Amino acid sequence: MLTRKTGRTLPREWFSALLCYSLVIAPFGCQLPNGLGGLQDLLDGLGDTGAALFINDDLGSPLLLAAENEDGLSFFVYGTRNAAGDLEEIESIVVREASGAESFVSFVSGRPTHAEAANGSYVHVTYTEVSSQRLSAEIELYNAEDGSQEFYSADIDLQQTADQIAQLVEQVTGRAVQTTAVEGDDIVVKSNSRSQSRVAIVSPIFAIFVLPLVGIVSTMTIILGQVLQVLVLTVVTAIQNIVIGIFTPFFLISELLSASVFNVQSGAVAAIVPIIPPAPVIVLQ
Repeated sequence: MLTRKTGRTLPREWFSALLCYSLVIAPFGCQLPNGLGGLQDLLDGLGDTGAALFINDDLGSPLLLAAENEDGLSFFVYGTRNAAGDLEEIESIVVREASGAESFVSFVSGRPTHAEAANGSYVHVTYTEVSSQRLSAEIELYNAEDGSQEFYSADIDLQQTADQIAQLVEQVTGRAVQTTAVEGDDIVVKSNSRSQSRVAIVSPIFAIFVLPLVGIVSTMTIILGQVLQVLVLTVVTAIQNIVIGIFTPFFLISELLSASVFNVQSGAVAAIVPIIPPAPVIVLQ
């Protein structure tokens, strides 16, 4: 397991502040009394969530984006780019916790297919029916602690919103899911409750990377949230904690994205995060 260098702080230099201002307008509303009141507001609010989202400018790398917070939680988004160097498809997101433990979620055609915990336990989803309103799926649950495998079926309602799923997940697991949504061609909203709503206006260039990430995480919340509910309510009590552990990347990606999307920067991620994990490889037992 790769370890992580701790004690780093996010850049606070004028150049970074000006770059961030040109890319993402600072959040507005009750958090900033003066609204979008100029550069001083930006400087006061920059990094106020303690997290940042970085767009990798290395066009030859499968690493597209990375996010990190001041507590040492980070994620790394892998996928493909088109001929212009823009994001084409997100294939996986690796999560690294402050302890160095790594887990991941993989996607095919925008749908999550595999969630794997740091200990190797996983849930693998095979879709048997796909429509605009619902999905049918076969679920393989692998418990790395004893090597056992179980199989389940699930029907997934795509008409439910991420907010509704987050509420249901919290009811059955006790763990909160942060939700972030795309509204329009350049608007990202943290919308887990009206009183906590925050808005980011994304520049057209950065929308090419930021909005697809928010969209796929929202889809992940809707699909994996319902899969998690099915498993927690179906499996025996003894392995419910194992199931919830497998979905750790699902919770952590949502949490970190909801904070970092308000502080977007561009650059060589390797210069910011010295130890980058490789893109994950799915190995089924």
